[in-house]
Amino acid sequence: MVSVHSSSLNLSRGGTLRLNLNQVVSDVSPTATNYSELVRTQLNRITAAITNTRTNAGPSNTAAMPLFGQRLYRISESASALNGLQVSGQSGGNNLTDIYLQKVAANLRDYMDPDFIPTVIRNNSGFLVNSATNTISWNAFQGAGQNEVAAIGEEPLPLLTEFAVVLRYVAQPGNNFNFNLSFYFEFWNPTGNSVSLADLGNPTLTIGNLYDFEVVNGGAIDSNVLVGSQTRSRPLTRIDLPLSSFGNLASFPPNTFTVVTTDIGGWPFGYGAPSNLFRNTNSLVTYSGNRTSPNNPVRARFVGGRATSPGGRNDYDLWMWLAGNRGVVESFSGLVTVGDTGYAL
Repeated sequence: MVSVHSSSLNLSRGGTLRLNLNQVVSDVSPTATNYSELVRTQLNRITAAITNTRTNAGPSNTAAMPLFGQRLYRISESASALNGLQVSGQSGGNNLTDIYLQKVAANLRDYMDPDFIPTVIRNNSGFLVNSATNTISWNAFQGAGQNEVAAIGEEPLPLLTEFAVVLRYVAQPGNNFNFNLSFYFEFWNPTGNSVSLADLGNPTLTIGNLYDFEVVNGGAIDSNVLVGSQTRSRPLTRIDLPLSSFGNLASFPPNTFTVVTTDIGGWPFGYGAPSNLFRNTNSLVTYSGNRTSPNNPVRARFVGGRATSPGGRNDYDLWMWLAGNRGVVESFSGLVTVGDTGYAL
C-alpha cells in the first residue's frame, strides 16, 4: 500500500517515471547570456516526457505517447492504423507533428513561469529559442512561404480585440481643408490580475505597412496635398507610439477592455465610449489641401499598403506590433481596413 507519506518510485501505471513540471520549469533571467539554451533544455524535457517510450520493463514497451504529435494530423481513425505514421507534411523542414509538440511545450512552460515573456521557437533545425528580447513580429496573416516561427507560448498579456481607422474631413478658412487620420486599438486583459506597462517592458505600439491617401479634388488627384510636412512623394510608412504617451495609461486592469487612440475628435462610434479610453493627442496624421473650387467635392482614397487576401479580395492591410525592452509581445499583420475601391469618403 502506498500513501502520501510513503516512499515510492513515483511511476505511472505503465512504469514510466512521472515528471514534476515544477522541477523542470524555472524562471530564466531575460538578461542571461545563455537564456535560449536554458529555455530549450526545459522544453526538451517536456517533449521527452510526452513521447518517452522507454519504461522500467525495457525499451520495447510503450508507456507514454510517442505519437502524440499526430493527434491533430491523423488521416485515418481506423483502430488498426492508429500506430502508423500517417503524417508527412512539413514546414520549414520540420514535421508538423514535431511542431505541434513544440507548441504544447511552449504553452506549458509559459503557463507556469512567472514572467510575461512569450517563449518564441524558431522554425529551423533544432527549434532554436529566441532570446528574451524577441525581435520577430510573428505573422498572423501568413502569406506564401514558410512561417519563420514554429511556436509561441501564450502569456497572460492584453490581447488586441478590435481596431478602427477614422478619417475626418475638417473644413478650414477659405477653400482650405484637412483630412485627419487617427487610429483606435482595443485591448482586453482576460486575466484576473492587472498588467502594468513595466510588466510588458514599457512597450511601443507600432503601426506598420501604413497605407497613404490620395485626395481627389474636383474629380482629379491633387498632388499638392501635404501630409504634415511631407509631400505625397514621401508618404508615411509607420508610426511609433509609446503606450506611456496615451494619457495616464499605466496598466491594463483585470478582465477589462482598454482603448487607446490618436483621435482628437469626439467618440465616433454608435455606442457609448468606454471608461478606459486613453488618448495620444500629439500623433494625429493630417492631410492638408486647398479646394480647386468651393463647389468641387473632395474625397480621400486609400493607396499603398495593399495586399491580396486569401479570398482574392484586394484589401488595405495594416500591421501592428507591441514591443518593449522585452521584445515583441503582440503583433498582427492582417488588419483589414477597406476593400477593393479604396474610397474612404
